[in-house]
Amino acid sequence: MKTRDYVYVCLQSFIDWVKTQVHVQHPDVRSSVRIILSDRAGEHVGKEWQSICRQNFDKYQYTNAGVHEEADIAERSWQTLQDSMRALMCTAQFLKTEWTLAFQHAVWLHNRMPHKQHGNTISPFEFVTGLKPDLAQVRMIGVKCYKFQIKEKRVENLANRFEQCLYVGHSEERVSTFLFYLERRKSH
Repeated sequence: MKTRDYVYVCLQSFIDWVKTQVHVQHPDVRSSVRIILSDRAGEHVGKEWQSICRQNFDKYQYTNAGVHEEADIAERSWQTLQDSMRALMCTAQFLKTEWTLAFQHAVWLHNRMPHKQHGNTISPFEFVTGLKPDLAQVRMIGVKCYKFQIKEKRVENLANRFEQCLYVGHSEERVSTFLFYLERRKSH
């Protein structure tokens, strides 16, 4: 999120995503967000926020200022994700400016690990979709890999047919991996 007013687009996008999730064992039952809890930041008390909340949630509540205990589950989740991100950054030897790559992978992994809220038996991914997460293709973040270069992208006949990259995680939207190009310091 580059600016705080983008929070409305993100909230609506999340709501729409949840509604599209189909549980394998109960395809007739649609997922929904029933309650939302937020602080009283300016973007969370505006008319646009309240309008989205009224249309989509049974209930929306605000926490008291400075009382983080009221949002203890969310606060603990953020702490866990940040700790995971730091460990992944250290493992992959990322620069501080590349924190988003490690954070995305931390979230992806976190959503596929069993959680206390589900009796330590299923992951949030499985809870929402009914599918067991497939972790067979997961690699250690920062491991060296190679991306094949198609013929049209090669500069000359004897040019490399690959580009050296680092594995940085999986995509939520596609069945593919994220790669980090070392020379360009960009991900794809």
